Amino acid sequence: AVTVGGACPGIAASNPGLQKIILGAFGLPFGLIMTLVTGGELFTGNTALVTAAVMEGKTTKKDLVKNWVASYAGNFAGSLLLAYLVFKSGTL
Repeated sequence: AVTVGGACPGIAASNPGLQKIILGAFGLPFGLIMTLVTGGELFTGNTALVTAAVMEGKTTKKDLVKNWVASYAGNFAGSLLLAYLVFKSGTL
């Protein structure tokens, strides 16, 4: 999305609003679809599911904390990996 919408200096100079629409139209939907197609889970959905199970008494608070820590650590490690790959590729 950054390559499509962010790397359009001509559009950004003449019509900054259009550049933001292009970035928004390709950025979030593409990322969300790729997450779902590859079988990944969103952090919010993963943590909300176990939170609801605790509220219903189907699991323990210990399991909730384990889930939150694992979800956060996995997302943090993934974000660091992505930042590294973007840095090494010279995209930004």
